[in-house]
Amino acid sequence: MKTFKNLFIISIVMLSSAVALFSCKKEEHSHPSITISSPTSGQAFDGGDTVYVKANVTSEEEMHGWVVAIRKLPTKQVVFMDDVHDHLTEYNINTYWVNNLGAHSDMEVEVIAYIGHDGDSTSKKVEFHSHIVTGK
Repeated sequence: MKTFKNLFIISIVMLSSAVALFSCKKEEHSHPSITISSPTSGQAFDGGDTVYVKANVTSEEEMHGWVVAIRKLPTKQVVFMDDVHDHLTEYNINTYWVNNLGAHSDMEVEVIAYIGHDGDSTSKKVEFHSHIVTGK
């Protein structure tokens, strides 16, 4: 009788462990589609020019916000950042940065869409070029 009772308890513990193990799955999200229409790849901006960042982000499920970052390459030094935390299935991003750099620089703009509050994200990058002011 004691063996049957021990076997029963072990079976219950194993069943409970299996249920807990298989029910703890990380929530999977669909990845949004990101289109950056401005700046375009390879586009050049003189010192003082306004760099308009225009992008569209769409998803089948509600997203949790976006970030736009402009960085100098190759150091990845951030020169501009903008963000919004809003629960939508589509974002039309329209922000800008004035080129205030004092040297020629390769640059990148990255648009990041946050899918959930657990940090899942997807992103897209476009590289462009910054020139110094040249006596306009």
